Amino acid sequence: MCNEESRVVINLIAVTLLTVVVIAEAQQPAKVPRIAILIAISPSAISARTEAFCQGLRELGYVEGKNIVIEYRQPCTVEILAASACPAVL
Repeated sequence: MCNEESRVVINLIAVTLLTVVVIAEAQQPAKVPRIAILIAISPSAISARTEAFCQGLRELGYVEGKNIVIEYRQPCTVEILAASACPAVL
């Protein structure tokens, strides 16, 4: 009898621990991927390329603003381009 009761208690503890782990994992916020596109020329000059890139992302299931963020940056000098790339990589 004591053996059966200890099994019940052990099973109850195991189920409780598993439930806590599942709940804790479910509450973790999902990180949204972020892409930075650094453009050294006019955005209109490469609009077809950026649209094709975005179309490829959509085909993979990514929706801009929903499950992926795309930042377009157009620095005016090479120095600013380099400075813009550093935060984008980190």
